[in-house]
Amino acid sequence: MQKNHMYESQPIELFWDNSVDLNADTVTALNSGGFRARPIALSQLTNQMMENEAGPRVVCLQGRPGMLEGHLRALRDVLGPRVYLILRVDGSDLSTAIAGVKSGVDDVVTVDADCKVWQAVAASARLRLLKYESYVFVDETSQQLLALVERVGASEVTVLLQGATGSGKEVLARLAHDFSPRRDGPFVPVNCAALPENLAESLLFGHVRGAFTGATRNTEGFFTQAQGGTLFLDEVGELSPQLQAKLLRAIQEKEVLPVGSSESHKVDVRIVSATNRDLRSGALDNPFREDLYFRISTFRINVPSLIARLDDVLPLANFFILKHSRENRSLQFSPDAVAKLLSYSWPGNVRELE
Repeated sequence: MQKNHMYESQPIELFWDNSVDLNADTVTALNSGGFRARPIALSQLTNQMMENEAGPRVVCLQGRPGMLEGHLRALRDVLGPRVYLILRVDGSDLSTAIAGVKSGVDDVVTVDADCKVWQAVAASARLRLLKYESYVFVDETSQQLLALVERVGASEVTVLLQGATGSGKEVLARLAHDFSPRRDGPFVPVNCAALPENLAESLLFGHVRGAFTGATRNTEGFFTQAQGGTLFLDEVGELSPQLQAKLLRAIQEKEVLPVGSSESHKVDVRIVSATNRDLRSGALDNPFREDLYFRISTFRINVPSLIARLDDVLPLANFFILKHSRENRSLQFSPDAVAKLLSYSWPGNVRELE
């Protein structure tokens, strides 16, 4: 079974280059076309992509006369192949449109594009999302897991996903969000193990101008970015004891205190966490607060390793072939390759298979 119906029924989050304001007509055309616009500064967007691999999936860039092909290509490279990049140009600016096509943008639209144009763009974008973010649940164990995630996702409880590295915890966290009443809000994934120690608090809770050297403006943290949606804390057990205490307060009080600020502000965020270790083991090298553990694990889901759901191996392998091959090529596994796929133990799980 493949779960991909959500892409057909839900609006696509479109990150909109805020150097051009959204007017009422454009918002109406976007909404009718199947998009929900989220204005964002281009610098913030590129920073987000460099810091967090699982960033935005559809981006609309505002084209300007004289925009160079090299600039567009550099942006394309930063965003990566997963992002569906739309270039919006003035109807008379043919040179920028051509530069966009040459640099690898996926679609070019004019500033007066109507809902029919945006519907066509949305259909193409959905194919890209489907290619990169389809979910495969064939094994009976996986189907039971999916049913559990669907039930838990529909509630507002905190969820802790426990499983080996590469077993698909982020996929399940995204599904929990997609099944939840918050599905129209943002899904913000954070790799806690990759947070720089000296910036972790600022990245999570934000900071105010002047809070530290280089803080030239007020900046939102991941909590605020996830407002109305889901904050996914991957490898939550890697947070320092100091950050664990501040995370506990944020969850309990439903408010965050930006670094350098004397005033906290309310946040409405659902927490889904993941870990590849036993947070209750009391390991001396990196102990985890028991009170925080109970706060983030109202419902615990054990994610089985791939070896425990072998019926998923071939469907996943075929999906990855589709995902990574050129769209005009049809590839399949030889009988010998199938035998090797099914006889291997997959210690690196789904990530290793990909």
